[in-house]
Amino acid sequence: MPKHWWLLVGDNPDKKKHEENLRRTIEDAGGEVLFIGFDPSKRNPEKPKAASKDWYALVDTARVRDPDGLGRALGVRGAPKVLRSVDEPDD
Repeated sequence: MPKHWWLLVGDNPDKKKHEENLRRTIEDAGGEVLFIGFDPSKRNPEKPKAASKDWYALVDTARVRDPDGLGRALGVRGAPKVLRSVDEPDD
């Protein structure tokens, strides 16, 4: 099952709310959230409650019909890294 590792736009004024919105968007599309987080070194000092400019999501997209559409809905920056475990076939 492919897992998309996405760099997302962030810097939301409320990091918990941003995480909840990302999670809901992923789950509504049929994806499974494996990780959502942010790079604390990319914080904007002018927005103390903001988490970061760089957010990341690791998503199991096996049941997502349109992974590219999900990426656009999440605000993906650049192409995803598609990862597989060592136990999964290479295709």
